Parts: sequence; C-alpha cells; structure tokens
Amino acid sequence: MSCVTSKRYAQITLLPMFMTKNIRKTVKWKVTKRVGMCDKKHGYITEVLYDSIDIGECTTQQCGSMIVFDVSFTAVHMKPKVADLVVCTIKQIIPTGFFVATNHLKILVPKCRLPSYVKINGCESVDIDETKLRLGDKVNVEIYAVDYKNSGFRVLGLLCDSQTAYKFKPSAVEVKKDDQLSDDDIEDDFFFGI
Repeated sequence: MSCVTSKRYAQITLLPMFMTKNIRKTVKWKVTKRVGMCDKKHGYITEVLYDSIDIGECTTQQCGSMIVFDVSFTAVHMKPKVADLVVCTIKQIIPTGFFVATNHLKILVPKCRLPSYVKINGCESVDIDETKLRLGDKVNVEIYAVDYKNSGFRVLGLLCDSQTAYKFKPSAVEVKKDDQLSDDDIEDDFFFGI
C-alpha cells in the first residue's frame, strides 16, 4: 500500500484564553491532532509534516467567542485499494476471523475466506499447520474488498504466506476482486470496537 502527500486546508478554532505567546505552537499542535482522521477521497492521514504548516488569516466567529485560523499543511495519506498487499499486526482474534492493523487501517480476515487447514482457536491463536499466530504477530494480507462508511474504511483481506506472498486460497469460497461489503459481512460493533 502506498502513501501519498497532498496539500490540505483546515480551519482551526481556539478559545481566546489560548491567545498567548505560544499561539503558533498551539495551532500547529491542533493541526497534528488530525493524524488518524479519514475521508473517502484521501484515506487516512498518517502524518502531518510539521514544517509545512502555514497559519493564515485569523477571524472571530460571529455568534461566539472562538477564534478561527485558516491553516494549510501537507499531509501523508494512506488509502486502501483492492489487491494491495499489506504487512499488518494481528490485533484481535474472534471466532469468525481475526483483525489486523497497520497505522490507522484495520482489516478483517474472515474465517470463511481461510482454507480448511487454517484453524482459529477461540480467541487465543490462528493455527496454520504447525505455526501458531498470536496477538502482535506480523502477517501479510491482501485486500480484496473496501467500503467507506461512517468516516472510515471497512476492509476485508486474505491471509498470505509471509515468505512468498502467496495467497492462501479458500477451498469453498471463490473470491471476486470486485466484492463490495454489505452490512451482513461485518458487524460495526466488532469492526470499530478494536
């Protein structure tokens, strides 16, 4: 999965009590808090380049006491795409599959897409032949479905062999590249509860 940079614009609001000699640091700090935010066009912000933050005009709100700064900055984005190969960390094992994550992206590897020789032992481990994968272990995952919903991406992936990036093909289920997620594929409380 590749990361790209883009110029972004935002309006940062502050209470008057923050109008001190450290105002520039405060505005820049609020801009860096955008890391992890997501939109459909750009994907997840993984980094804000601190030196690129440019503070523009300052105005006050008409109906309140907030001070509004126009800010431009350069952000590094990561947007998931079908067929991307991602190195992830196992974050949660559930009876219906397991979740992996990289940066701010979470991917569900559903049990129904695993071959028969891959077993999930409750919430303890994922067994591939004699290898046990546990929480915190790194795995390769290929993304096969992506959907944007509720300010985040819902992503499904296939487990790949860590040495060869060879996909473990499910025996009973054919994977289509143009799969779209339905609300039945993932329950939101499982997906966003990590």
